[in-house]
Amino acid sequence: MLAAFAEDIYWHVPGRGPLSGDYRGHAEVLGFFEHFLGLADEGSFSIRIDDVLAKGDRVIVLCTESATRNGRSWSSPQVHAWTIRDEKASVWRQFQGDQQTEDEFCVLTISTNPRPSVPVVGSSTPLGPTNCPWTCLILGSRPRTSTVICSR
Repeated sequence: MLAAFAEDIYWHVPGRGPLSGDYRGHAEVLGFFEHFLGLADEGSFSIRIDDVLAKGDRVIVLCTESATRNGRSWSSPQVHAWTIRDEKASVWRQFQGDQQTEDEFCVLTISTNPRPSVPVVGSSTPLGPTNCPWTCLILGSRPRTSTVICSR
């Protein structure tokens, strides 16, 4: 896959979710894919190509992305805007049909046993069994249910 990308590819994901941001070069784009695929249930992510429009160095792909995570399904129309330079993709920009739903796809609601002390809203803490690899931003502070945004 990386052979199709310029070494200095610029990859832009809009929004405010844990995947949003600018990625530059093969290593950062590969890191983006590893992060995203780690958030979806294994093998559940798919892209359906609905149409492709091309003119000069620009390629516009109309598609539908879908995935599941912890039994929760997500699907959204997307526009992927590519710029081609020297027969390789040099710029990729994503435009979501439903930005909020995509951002929320990475938000988990986890039921936990009551704890003697409740995490402070906005604090980061590992959740789950000891040495959980996820860092989670606490969005709620109810003892039995915490809504969190998680990333590795």
